[in-house]
Amino acid sequence: MKRLILLIASLFIIIGCGGGGGDTPIKSGSFDKTFANDGIYSNKTLFGQHSYIKDAVITDDNKIVIAGEITINGFNRVIIARLNSDGSLDTSFGNNGTFITNGSNLHENVTAMAIDNNGKIVVTGYREIAGSFDIFLLRLNSNGLLDINFKNGGFVIYDGGANELAYDLAITSDNKIYVAGTKEQNQDKNILVLKFKANGELDLSFANSGILTYGLNGEDEEAKSIALDSNENILLAQEKDNGVNRNIYISKFYNNGVICSSFANNGTFKYDSGKNDYVSKIKVDKNNNIFAVGDLERSSRDGIVLKLKANGTLDNSFGTNGVYFYDDGNDRINFNHDFVILNENLYVVAESGQFGVWDITIYKLNSNGKIDTSFANNGFLDYGDAKYDYANAIKIDKNNKLVVVGGSWMDSDNEGIRVYRINP
Repeated sequence: MKRLILLIASLFIIIGCGGGGGDTPIKSGSFDKTFANDGIYSNKTLFGQHSYIKDAVITDDNKIVIAGEITINGFNRVIIARLNSDGSLDTSFGNNGTFITNGSNLHENVTAMAIDNNGKIVVTGYREIAGSFDIFLLRLNSNGLLDINFKNGGFVIYDGGANELAYDLAITSDNKIYVAGTKEQNQDKNILVLKFKANGELDLSFANSGILTYGLNGEDEEAKSIALDSNENILLAQEKDNGVNRNIYISKFYNNGVICSSFANNGTFKYDSGKNDYVSKIKVDKNNNIFAVGDLERSSRDGIVLKLKANGTLDNSFGTNGVYFYDDGNDRINFNHDFVILNENLYVVAESGQFGVWDITIYKLNSNGKIDTSFANNGFLDYGDAKYDYANAIKIDKNNKLVVVGGSWMDSDNEGIRVYRINP
């Protein structure tokens, strides 16, 4: 009897300790093998020879919606597709898994997308007709069809009488939409922010009849990214070029379009490295700390991550005096494109290239702005199997896994989109 009890106890210990051949621990920074083909969804033929994915959103049921452009008969059109959580194409969405605009004799360029609180998909960008640029805003129902309750049957065009380009958008809790970009007239670029009501009409209570625009003559100024804090105030990441240097500016506005003068220096924070500085994305965490990623020109192009406190001053506890510099030490060019915040850590997606060969890079920063060496290979995941691998956006799915969208290019006959899912 004692032997039987000992045998049962021994088996319990072996099984409980994984001695029976339990699952191998999942490596942080590894591809999720349960998604698509060993963690990577790749497609060329479905979306046409020339297709380019710009952004993505995650639905409540953990599906992935991607948006970008497809070239048909020499013109770029908007394409939106949805993947199931296992990485297969969701053929119940749109037309067998995709939605494609039917414009002709014009180019449409997608720059950003988001999902509203009703599960509707909102995409912005700009279109070009004979050298003239206008902003578009479209909204799809969750089934992938245009929302006819949105202005103009689901597809809104903003033409302010100049060349207008959209770069980013943000959605409020009541489904109003901000679009940030630039207005160019007489070779002078100014900041442009539009606010739309949930039905697609301009919100006339915002700024000047729904339109906020400002700038200095002779300077190129562009709003590259927009985010909302917990009070739905606006954080606007901008680039301004005075003809000598290009610098990063972050401004804060109330939701009526009035500058918040108590933020930073009369409402605006300026970052000037002494070189050309570029910003690609801004986000706000649950404590209203502000993060922005971009890059700067030194001996090569290096990535930067900024952290500001809610009052608009650099947080000196992060990185080096509030700034993390990404330089891989190999004289490669590095572009930071996007990032996500998960458990107070930052995951940044970038491109790194040299001699015409480009790879995607994902790196993890701890909350103090230092590299987390437990992620992937000493904090960095580098991937490339083509001449040019790129990634434009990174998201967090409902299981806290990282979803990265982009594509690959080897030559004109080998170009396609990519979606990666990675263990955090």
